[in-house]
Amino acid sequence: MNKKDILSIIKILASERAPSGIERARGELFKK
Repeated sequence: MNKKDILSIIKILASERAPSGIERARGELFKK
């Protein structure tokens, strides 16, 4: 994945402010 993709995901998670969402996103990133 590109750094831009990771940054965009971080921004989305930051806007949601959900710790559980961050863990789920990390799992999805490693799956890819």
